[in-house]
Amino acid sequence: MNLPTKRMAIAVSISGANQAELLAQIEACRAYQIDLIEWRLDTCLALGYQPDAAEMRLIIAASAFPMILTYRTADEGGDYPFEVARYTQLYLDGWQAGAAFLDVEYRLWTKVRLALAPEKPAIIMSYHNFKETPRNLAERINLMGQANPAMIKIAVMSHGAKDTDYLLDTIAACQTIPMIGIAMGAAGARSRTAGFAYGSRITYTTLPSTAPMAPGQIDLPTLITVLHKGHPRF
Repeated sequence: MNLPTKRMAIAVSISGANQAELLAQIEACRAYQIDLIEWRLDTCLALGYQPDAAEMRLIIAASAFPMILTYRTADEGGDYPFEVARYTQLYLDGWQAGAAFLDVEYRLWTKVRLALAPEKPAIIMSYHNFKETPRNLAERINLMGQANPAMIKIAVMSHGAKDTDYLLDTIAACQTIPMIGIAMGAAGARSRTAGFAYGSRITYTTLPSTAPMAPGQIDLPTLITVLHKGHPRF
């Protein structure tokens, strides 16, 4: 798919305890100038809902926006533990149903590659650190790039301007593969609004009716104002 060429794409994360809740959120997204929906499968699982292949086809087909499927594991800040059979089945069902991207944590790639690779999915290879901003991100990105993903996502906790600057500068220097760079926490807010200047392609948020899914997320109406209208505050 083609992402915006003059700003970051806006991805709205959704989840729910059943099909009806997800469809209601997908419908609510139509009212906003967004570009993508991220379906947080791990949160659905934590709420007791595991969609089957038919449900995934219906839910993905209902979206007016391309969909990222994300099973964020508990080890990287998600809501559900990694279970290889469940993980690969959900991703295979979702990809075959028409998802645009699968978000795969890099540390899991060797465990799921044989199941996923034959389908040739568009992978967002990701790394999340909710504690700090490690100073080896360029080396990590180089390793992640060897898997030939469609995009690389780096989300790390920022404890100040130096952390945010380091993340953004690293993203800017690593543009052989499309990048997503997020400095989490209040100190990293600039990465969520001004990241495009450094080569970050997607920023994430949630609907106004739902809670943020990561520290420092900016509410959807504000993101739309910033990215579509260039609000001088940012």
